[in-house]
Amino acid sequence: FSRVQAQANATPVINSVATAITPLGSDEASIVPTENGTTRVYIHGTASDTDGCENIDTAANYTIKLYRTDIPGGPAAAADNNNKYDVSVYTIGLTGCTGPGDNNLVYQGYADLQYYADATDAGSPNAATDWTVYVTVTDEAAPPATSAVYYDVFEMNSLLAFDISGPISYGTLDLGADSAQQTVIFTNTGNRASDADQ
Repeated sequence: FSRVQAQANATPVINSVATAITPLGSDEASIVPTENGTTRVYIHGTASDTDGCENIDTAANYTIKLYRTDIPGGPAAAADNNNKYDVSVYTIGLTGCTGPGDNNLVYQGYADLQYYADATDAGSPNAATDWTVYVTVTDEAAPPATSAVYYDVFEMNSLLAFDISGPISYGTLDLGADSAQQTVIFTNTGNRASDADQ
């Protein structure tokens, strides 16, 4: 009789990563926050498995994290809207896998970055670092094989902005008279410290 040796499970590969502001958009070197809101950032690229793309066509196979590069723990750090985001597997789209014989597919996920996410551009307190995109894929074979990690980087731009609450009403005054003191509230709606006295 002849012995048949089982073929080892191939390790899937992340071939590319792009950080975009539109679905499947161009890779961005920097992200501009939205004042007092969120900015949706799309992470997409191609992945492959020589055993077939059907081994990596489930959202749960993918891990995508965005984090300020120098935070302790890196991708393992706890989620924090200031400096660490986990892309939910439920937001990942998988396309282009046509079935047996096809090894490649396109993956995509997104995260909504808060307006106060740490700035890393020139002149910001974190200018010496940047943000990292971390992507891995694990296939569905048994035992599973995990890819090498793939990284992308981008800068988070500074946003200096604030809101002022309510109108200022001085009322009707006689010539030379002083109005009553008026109070307004300044709210920082950007990701940099602001000084209302300046």
